Amino acid sequence: MPSDVTITSALRNNLLSMQGTQRNSDQPQKTKSADGSSAPSYAAPENLLAPKSLNDRASDLQRILDGINQSIRTLEVASNSAAKLSELLGEAEGFASNVLEGYKSGSDIDFSLFSREAGGVLTKIDQIISESSYKGTNLLKGDILKTNFSDTARRPLTTEGADFSSQGLSLGGANVSSVSEVEVFVDVVRGAQLAVNDFSQSLKADLSLVQTRRDFTQETVSTLTAGTDDLVVADQSEEAANLLALRTRQDLTASDLPLASDAQSSVFKLF
Repeated sequence: MPSDVTITSALRNNLLSMQGTQRNSDQPQKTKSADGSSAPSYAAPENLLAPKSLNDRASDLQRILDGINQSIRTLEVASNSAAKLSELLGEAEGFASNVLEGYKSGSDIDFSLFSREAGGVLTKIDQIISESSYKGTNLLKGDILKTNFSDTARRPLTTEGADFSSQGLSLGGANVSSVSEVEVFVDVVRGAQLAVNDFSQSLKADLSLVQTRRDFTQETVSTLTAGTDDLVVADQSEEAANLLALRTRQDLTASDLPLASDAQSSVFKLF
C-alpha cells in the first residue's frame, strides 16, 4: 500500500494557484464586447479589425463635423449682422418719419441735414455688409452656403444669401432735395427692413437645423471613439492577465522544485 505524501502548506497553496492558472490557460481567450459580454476570440476573428473600422468611421464623421462647424460660424456671423442691419434700418425709418411728421405740422425740412443723416445710414449699412464675411462666404452679399451632413455630399442644406448692401436694398443716393424723395426713402427703408427680418428668420431656422445635426454627429463620433477605446482596453487587460498567469507558473516551478522533497517533487511535477 503506497505511503501518504506530506506537503507543506506553502507548497499546497502554490499547487492550488498553479491549478487555477492551468484552468485559465486552458480556456479559449475571450474578449469583451461593447456591451460587457465575453466571447472566445477565435469565434469572431473579424473583431481584430473592429478598432480600425471604428476609427476610420470616426475620422470620416469628424471631417463632416469640421465642415458643419464652419457652416455654423458662417450662419452665426450672417445672423448677427442681419440683426444689426435691422436695427440700423429701424433707426433710419424713425428719423425719416419724424422729418415727415414735422413737415406735416408746419416745420421746414433741412434737406442738407437729412441728406447727411441718410448718407451716414448708407455708410453704416455697407460697413456691416463688408464685415459679414466668414472665410470668403458672405451671405449678406448674395453668396450661397452648402452644408453637407454625409460623406457622400448628397442632399446638402443650401442657404441662399441675398445682397443687402445699400445698392442691393435700392436705397439710392444720399442726396435728398424734396419731400417726395423723403417719402420714397421711408418706403424703401420699410421694405428693406421687412426683407432683412424675413432673411434673419430663415438664417435662424437653418442655424438651428445645422446645430442639431452637429450635436448628433458629435455624439456619434464620441460613441465610436469610446467603443474603440473599450475594445483596446479589454484586449490589453486580457493579454496582461494571461502573461501574469504564465509568469506565475514559471516562478512557482523555479522556486519550489529545488525546495521540495523527492516525494513533494513527484507531486509537483504532476502539474
